[in-house]
This record gives sequence, structure tokens and C-alpha cells, in this order.
Amino acid sequence: MPKFHLSQLITIGIIVFILLFQGSAIHIFGQKAPHPLKSSQVELVAVPKVPIPIAQWQNLLAKTDVAYAQPSKREDLPPQITATSAVIEDGATKTVLFQRNADEQLPAASTQKMMTALVALEAFTPNTVLTVQAQDLEWSNVVGLEVGEQLTVEDILKCLLIASSNESAELLAREYPWGYDGFIDRMNQKATEFGLIHTHFINPVGFDATGQGVSANDLNTIADHFMSVPLLAAIVREPLLIVSDVTGVHQHSLATTNHLLVSSKDAVGIKTGTTPLAGEVLVSQFVVNDKTIRIIVMGSTDRYGDTEKLYNWALQTYTWVEPPHLLEKIELTF
Repeated sequence: MPKFHLSQLITIGIIVFILLFQGSAIHIFGQKAPHPLKSSQVELVAVPKVPIPIAQWQNLLAKTDVAYAQPSKREDLPPQITATSAVIEDGATKTVLFQRNADEQLPAASTQKMMTALVALEAFTPNTVLTVQAQDLEWSNVVGLEVGEQLTVEDILKCLLIASSNESAELLAREYPWGYDGFIDRMNQKATEFGLIHTHFINPVGFDATGQGVSANDLNTIADHFMSVPLLAAIVREPLLIVSDVTGVHQHSLATTNHLLVSSKDAVGIKTGTTPLAGEVLVSQFVVNDKTIRIIVMGSTDRYGDTEKLYNWALQTYTWVEPPHLLEKIELTF
């Protein structure tokens, strides 16, 4: 029979006590979804079911929680893009894979219609019917709405988010129970509730306005909330739709402004924006091999080219791994 030093006997006693307390087995379960190695989540150490020295048991007991390491990169140089600001985020773990000037407040153009949609769904049900008035069409009429036409809020949101209809944003804000200005106030209140510190809204459309802007990080947070609403997430996946007023007389063909929905099989939305001050803005989301990747580009002169470069760079640079299939139980053999 082997002899043990006092410290070894104490360690053995601790291990035996743990096993007895937990029913002689420690069950270790891994996560379900793949995620990049750069993660704030912690995983347990897998322990082999073979005899190992006491010293190694001591090391294992001291390292029961081990964070995933920084992802190993196959290329160190960032992608060459035209965008002033950009963010790449892994959707499952919310790990930021790339950022450039991500906290700089910039004009967001029509991408801020994501917040417009969120505020609208607080005040109205999708089946609420609203009536178009002349003032809604004062600045633009992208989808050809007519004064007096009545549409459901769901169809108005489709106009807003697929065709980027400015008149739909104006209609939703004007019909808001607390008035047009109240709608803008609520957009800013929600920004505060979301913890956004580089965001301020002045109109519901995204028209250029002094003092109005959103940072790429804040826009990404808005997108998180937006895509968590099933109705909105479903709308922005549609490349082409036809909506009609409640009578069925007036029909409107909606073609997406997001070309990625046509050119990329992995794209699942979400919103474009363009103004003279903002340049080209794009919030996009991709799903590939159970991975969700969101990309924000702001102040771009080639938003689709920039997004494609960032997407390919993320896939080439980062490795997603399943958590190891850990043993069902630890067995001690001496």
C-alpha cells in the first residue's frame, strides 16, 4: 500500500468529501451554441478518467474555472474599409470582434428608423389602423401613399423598414398618442433606457439635423433590441413585399433597400441609411453555420463593399469552437 504525506492525505480527504457531498459524481455540462474563443463566459476544466498524480489533482482543483482564451488570428491587419466607424459583433456571446471609432456619434440616417419602429410598437398594436394625412407626405412619398388612405401599423412598419419610407415615419410620429414631439422624446428616453450615451434623436426619419447622431456601438445596441422583436426581425428579412390599405384598393410594392438580402445567402437584414451628412450607413446581420454576426458601418462611401470585407475578415480571422464535450463524471483512481 502506497504511503502518503500528510498534505497528500488532506488533499485526498477533500476530494473524497466533495465526491460524497455531490453523490460521488460531478456532472459537467457544456454550452449549446458555438461561440468565438474570445468570451467572457467561463467553462469548467475537463478531467480525464485515468489515474493521475496528487499534484495534478491539486492543480485541477485550483483551476475549476478557466476563461476561454483570446482568439488566435490568422491575419493581424484589419480590413481596409472606407467607413469612418465600424463594429463587428458575434451575436451569441456579444463579443466585439472588430471596432473602429465605435463610440463616435455620427449621423445615422434611416438606420435610426429601427428606434422609430420600437417606439411605434409601444404605442400601437400591429392591427391598429392609421390614416395618412397631407403633412405626412410633405417631405417625401417613397411608396406612393395617398391622403386618406388607411393602413395597419404592421403594414406601415413594412413600408418604413423595407422601402425605408420617410412618410411612414412621419405618420407614426404624428399619430402617436402624446404627439409628434412626444414621439421624439420617447425615442430619446428609450436610448437612455438602453444605456446609450452617444445617441440623440431630433426627428423620426433620420434626416440630417444638427445635434442628431448615434455611435456605431449604440446603433448595435438598438439593433439588439430591434431584432429581439419577432415581427420586426421578420419584416427586415423580406426583399420584396406588396402591402395594401384596409380596403384592398390601394396597393404598394415594397423593394428592400438592403442589397445584401439579394446578393448574400447569409444575410438576414437589417437596415440601410443614406444622407449627405451621414454618407452610407448599413446595419447588417448574417447567419452562417449557426453563427450570427452583426456588422455596422457608418460614414462609408462603399457600405456593401465594406461590409463584405468585414464579414469575410471575421470568418477568416476568428475561430468559433464548440465547448468541449466534457466527461459526465470524475472518477478518482489511486
